[in-house]
Amino acid sequence: MKRSDKYFLLSWRKAWIIVVCWFLAVILHNLFYALFKSYFDATGGDEPVFFIIAIILIPIYVLICIVYSLIELIKRRLKMVKKKIKKEKAGKLDAGKLGLASGILFAACVFLMTLSATWIGYGQHCALSIQDIYGFLGYSISFVGAILGAVYAFIDGFIFAWLLASIYNKLL
Repeated sequence: MKRSDKYFLLSWRKAWIIVVCWFLAVILHNLFYALFKSYFDATGGDEPVFFIIAIILIPIYVLICIVYSLIELIKRRLKMVKKKIKKEKAGKLDAGKLGLASGILFAACVFLMTLSATWIGYGQHCALSIQDIYGFLGYSISFVGAILGAVYAFIDGFIFAWLLASIYNKLL
């Protein structure tokens, strides 16, 4: 805590102290005026010390405290935001997790498309395109081919997404 915080940072305790001081200054001003009324009437003046404290000094002090407290609050919030941003890897992708998710998705698509083409005849053209890609590795439009195709598609999907996320992270 800075030394200036001790004097200018507002708190509920300090707010009550300021209010009590203001009331005390008003009461002392009126008390001194009442006690020395004949003197002040003869000189045509008023009790100046507690009047200046209550009307000028305390309001100026309150304004300074409010401005100081707001500035400190903004500084602290900005510091917290900066710490939070540093903690988070802003916008970075987890290449392994993205690769795993994409591999599973690719594998599921190839597996289901191959089974669909094998059992109900739907998606023959798509299965033939898959066979053009993985055919030299033993893929065929069959149940065993669906399993092999899913394995190959998982590997391809993982590598593709992992490379994509790695390149993206390097560009940040």
